[in-house]
Amino acid sequence: DRFRIFEDRNLFLTHYLERISDDEDIEGLSINQLFCNSHFVSYLDSVGRKLFPDWNLNAFICGKMGPGEYRPDFDLTAIDYSEIDGLVLNGSDGIHYGYELFLKPRKTWPLRGAPFFWCEMARKLTDSILPLSDSEVDDVVGEMKERYGIPEKGEWPAIGVPDYVVGIHSGMSSGMVTADGVNEMAEDIKKRNAYYAETPKHFVEEYVMRFAEFPYN
Repeated sequence: DRFRIFEDRNLFLTHYLERISDDEDIEGLSINQLFCNSHFVSYLDSVGRKLFPDWNLNAFICGKMGPGEYRPDFDLTAIDYSEIDGLVLNGSDGIHYGYELFLKPRKTWPLRGAPFFWCEMARKLTDSILPLSDSEVDDVVGEMKERYGIPEKGEWPAIGVPDYVVGIHSGMSSGMVTADGVNEMAEDIKKRNAYYAETPKHFVEEYVMRFAEFPYN
């Protein structure tokens, strides 16, 4: 089921993320996949600010992806995708972009904050043309580590990231990431990028074309 985006066998994560319901099939991608695109998120933020006086983008993302309690009545299916520049999937120019590396979800996640780190990392690489250099990935991950106080390596202690959890009933491990978990996700992206560099056609078939294309390039 391609919309069970954040399934995890880890004891801490079991059943922590809810499936997307009404928003499952927005232009062929789930809302969690769209959260990997900086242009979509920026547009979402601009619309949210107009509709809700108490709009909180991070809280909205947390509410949609699972643990957060902030869930305004936002009809995402009413979004006009033609107004969003940069929503390109398998564009007619044959160029592929960084966020496409993140579309196929991981089967497991290293702690509950990991999916949010994954999506934020994707947003920072949205417009980078594939294949990336390893340094591009390292620079993004390094900047995020510094911002959130995540050490260079280590399985524990876990670091709580306030942007990744909103709500008093979100659970003790909500928003938690570890340095080793972050490094593991970064290595996953580097492997996907190397796969693209070696066989772009096969990568696109496995990681991109299994999802519907956006109608606007």
